[in-house]
Amino acid sequence: MTPRISATFMAVLIVSGICAVAAAGEKVVELTYERPAEYEIPAGIRRIGIAQFTTTQSRDAKWCDIASDRLASQLDEFNRKYQRYELIDRKHLQQVLAERDLQLAIADSATAVKLGKLANLDAMVYGSVTVTARDEQATRTTIDVLGRGLKKVRYTKRYCQATISFTLTNSRTGKMLTTLSVTRDYDSQKDKENKGDGIGKVLGFGGDKLPPADKVLSHLVDECVQEFIGKITPHEVAIPEELPKGKTKIAETGRKLAVAGEYIEALECFEGAIAKRKTDHASMFNAGVMCEALGRLEDAESYYTQAFKVDAEEQYVLARARVRKELVRQKAKQAADKPTDQPGDADDTDDQPADSSTDDPPTD
Repeated sequence: MTPRISATFMAVLIVSGICAVAAAGEKVVELTYERPAEYEIPAGIRRIGIAQFTTTQSRDAKWCDIASDRLASQLDEFNRKYQRYELIDRKHLQQVLAERDLQLAIADSATAVKLGKLANLDAMVYGSVTVTARDEQATRTTIDVLGRGLKKVRYTKRYCQATISFTLTNSRTGKMLTTLSVTRDYDSQKDKENKGDGIGKVLGFGGDKLPPADKVLSHLVDECVQEFIGKITPHEVAIPEELPKGKTKIAETGRKLAVAGEYIEALECFEGAIAKRKTDHASMFNAGVMCEALGRLEDAESYYTQAFKVDAEEQYVLARARVRKELVRQKAKQAADKPTDQPGDADDTDDQPADSSTDDPPTD
């Protein structure tokens, strides 16, 4: 017999569905911070080549090409801004090696040294790629609107994983400069529960519609590459911050201006909203976000504190902690950059490897 449910329960479920759709109209500002390389590669390492990544599974061959290409393009993007390395074009490397009947795929340091010397490189990046994608069929109980009861429906659960190992080797000495193994995964069931930045949402898929496995794997490969780049070169990190809804029309105007990148005008709106409603903690928080976006970190901390004192939202606490950490980081950098009477001699030949492995996203 099919279970029956009350009309009141049905109404609650329908209203919840409407609220979920309305939540999709959230307004988000992306805050960007510059970060130094986590592992300082010796200054003498300038000319870098990226080898063809390898795999033990023939079905993963295309992902080796994708990983190598993504690493080259992203590293080149940061190089244009920070001028850290001279990235040698892979086509040039392939041409040099083809003249000697050699392949660009590298699996060990000895080969990296050999190819690096032929191409006159300071260092070579090489590694391996493994990807997994599988679907499972499952059953769940849902509402039967027409039958005014419950019913069982079948659905698909998707799981994807990408693991990439990266190694940077000095082509002149054969010493390993750094190595990193990164794993990123996607579970459609857990992803749906992630209300913030789930992969499905990032890729533009919602509800029961799953993103194609290839799109998910491509996203995971990007995340792996981004983490490795953060180890070896100065880079940027982007922090999305949702702007909560205020209590006045001027607060809503401020949110619209903020999303459009008009931070100064948006800040004026939020300050006006606070003047009208002294307890408008959302506008206090949003004013803090605008100050943070404008680089006014002390003011941002002050606004985040004001918002927290009115309503102790976790979002407010985390934002204030982030700004305080950034202030400490900036003061430490200023102290390090300050000239001293007896400067130490920099050791540009230290080739001690940094060996690390992580399955978790980098934190700030």
